[in-house]
Amino acid sequence: MSSNYYSPNSKNSGSALFVSFQSKEPAIFFKLLKQVGWDTKSGTASFKDGAFVNIKFSPDEAADFIRAVRVNGESKFYHQFNNNSTFGSFRYYYVAPEPENNIPAKTGFGLTVKSGETEFKLGLTLGGGERLMEYLKFALQRINEADYAADKKNYEERKAAKKTQEKTPISPTVVQKKEPEPEPESGGTDGDLF
Repeated sequence: MSSNYYSPNSKNSGSALFVSFQSKEPAIFFKLLKQVGWDTKSGTASFKDGAFVNIKFSPDEAADFIRAVRVNGESKFYHQFNNNSTFGSFRYYYVAPEPENNIPAKTGFGLTVKSGETEFKLGLTLGGGERLMEYLKFALQRINEADYAADKKNYEERKAAKKTQEKTPISPTVVQKKEPEPEPESGGTDGDLF
């Protein structure tokens, strides 16, 4: 199950984001696709065959995204893999209104990622930020449940192994008693000094 977000625009500078997770690994994955086209007539974007980047986040990094939404703050990240660096930020933004131009204030969240020479930009409404936060919470809950289940299974296995050892009768070790060696007979004068 993934959570998907689209932020296209008529300038072809938008992106799509697909978020998924793997509870056993544990990791959260972001796949960003760059917008490649815009159909003016229908107002729809195309992402097919666009540049993409895959990013693997740790649970702590995902939790920092949650914190950024909760406090209208910012989360930054930097990853290096095979001489390629991927870095970016997820942040709250506020753009003041322009009453003279009849433009209201704008608020939301922006995700900016740079990988090599390619930059991805994704805008989210406040509601989109909340939805991302809830999905990340869901992912972290499943990761924690998987960790707990693995720990519980290991504990039960150790407990069962200990019980098996306790039930196994211990055989006493039998040590053979050696017969004492006979003492040499005394009474001869050959070699007796006393």
